[in-house]
Amino acid sequence: MRTRCIQHISLFIAAIALFIAADGLQAHKPVTSKFTYYEHIQPLFRFYCGGCHVSEGIAPMSLLTYKEAYPWAESIKEQLLADSMHPWYDDESFGIFTQGQRMTARQLDMIVDWATGGTPEGVQNPISSYPIQAVEWSLGMPDLLLSMPTPTLIDANSWEKTLDIILPTGLEEERWLTAIDLKPGYPGMVHNAIVYLTKNTSNLVPESNTDIPADQILGTWVPGQIGSMAEDTAYHLPANAQLTLRIYYRKTWRDEGIEQSDQSILGLYFASQPPQQTIHTLVLQQIQEIQEETDIIRMVQTFARDIVLNGIMPVMSSAGQSVRIEVETPDRKKIGMLRIVQYDQAWPIRYDFKEPVYVPRGSRIIITGTYRTEEQETTNSNETSHRMKVWVDYTL
Repeated sequence: MRTRCIQHISLFIAAIALFIAADGLQAHKPVTSKFTYYEHIQPLFRFYCGGCHVSEGIAPMSLLTYKEAYPWAESIKEQLLADSMHPWYDDESFGIFTQGQRMTARQLDMIVDWATGGTPEGVQNPISSYPIQAVEWSLGMPDLLLSMPTPTLIDANSWEKTLDIILPTGLEEERWLTAIDLKPGYPGMVHNAIVYLTKNTSNLVPESNTDIPADQILGTWVPGQIGSMAEDTAYHLPANAQLTLRIYYRKTWRDEGIEQSDQSILGLYFASQPPQQTIHTLVLQQIQEIQEETDIIRMVQTFARDIVLNGIMPVMSSAGQSVRIEVETPDRKKIGMLRIVQYDQAWPIRYDFKEPVYVPRGSRIIITGTYRTEEQETTNSNETSHRMKVWVDYTL
């Protein structure tokens, strides 16, 4: 814990130093860019970055006004060029997903040109000054609201916490779930959430996401990324269903040494009538002892009937490096489903296909995960095995 605190303090000092240095250099930097913040750059920041980089959001700074954004221009450029600005690490050549919000090459070039060309401000207009709220229902008012029964406290000396909360739905009859959303009580530290149907009410808390005792993940939430089911598909919720809300809290330097609390609200969206297709889930899991410098976990499952893939959610233990998911058809043709080249355990995401994928009977799903053993000392020295769990959503 002491090491973690030192790391956060160092990051805070470095960030402030960068801010001051950038502010000082701004006055001496010639303006060569034809792109201005308010005309060209702010609309991109609002659309692509506003979920996190908003006042009191989970990111350490807002980018939604010129005064807030321009000191970070050089850092923004470096993050964009390294493709590490967002938690969306999938390879676009494999699958296209409903939640994915990627800038085009043209948009990236605009921001880089602005950042290196003097960061001109431009003229603010009424639309650009309209505030973005960090907390809102992105899909409209939910059909059912489930609030955390009591506030969660993160004490002054803690930086992060994972909490599993059981939420009774109180449903008097079965319903069909099409989407979930989360309204954080304190957006500044609600990092992500996973929602799943509770199998029992035991007090056993999963140590990691690979230990979640769920036959089906109903949804994942990260700021600014809201997924929903394909048309005419939904999850079945029985009467009196109980859900588990697994929230990961992580403070930024703004809350260093400060006790904070959160009482988030989960929103559920229902279909007005039973869907044409009910979503089922295949769960694949494997545990492998750490042996090599770079370990590989490989899982293969053959489908005994025609199915349609709707979404995939892979989770890996702390040394997870990358994951590749493909479907091999009976004629040996391989179709890329999902490839994550920089797996980050801090961002668990269910990837919902924008267009569901038909898979003929006799096809195999092939899942390959790579792990780095040298990371064990810096992540979790007690781990003796690599773990992978994958939820595959499909309809018949």
